[in-house]
Amino acid sequence: MKKINNVIIIVLLIMISNSKAYTNTIGIEDGDVVDLDFTFTYDGEVRQEVQGFITEVSNQSLIQGFYEGLLGMKVEQDKEIVVSPEKGYTDPNHELYGKTLYFDVHINSIVEGSREDTFSSDTSTTETSTPDTPTLDLPSNLSAFLISLFILVFIRKNKTFINRTLNIQ
Repeated sequence: MKKINNVIIIVLLIMISNSKAYTNTIGIEDGDVVDLDFTFTYDGEVRQEVQGFITEVSNQSLIQGFYEGLLGMKVEQDKEIVVSPEKGYTDPNHELYGKTLYFDVHINSIVEGSREDTFSSDTSTTETSTPDTPTLDLPSNLSAFLISLFILVFIRKNKTFINRTLNIQ
């Protein structure tokens, strides 16, 4: 029985270590698409509160200070990003030109990214969901764990049959 237990443990470890789900240890990188909530303030007044804002994190799509503030943030992290006038809006005709901008940000999830080795390849739920539709996205390492747990329980319940089949004493 010890042989079977050792094999089961090895298989479980391999399944979990080969998972491609996003891990919370890797922060946001350039090119990631993130789902975040933020409160935007300037001149001492809250100007905008947004939940479920999905955006690509790139210096082409965001103002420089906000972009730089998002880099390295992790899922479920909260942060105040202060954008100086030099890293804010550069168009002198823009109403926010020359202003210090404040963003209270919460990262809900990293929807997709350029780091294929850290994300599940199944993005079908994120492509069809909207911010108003709640979804339950389980990381694939949790799925692998649950499958492994099922296999372990099955083997434990059927150990006599397995022992006879494999001729293990």
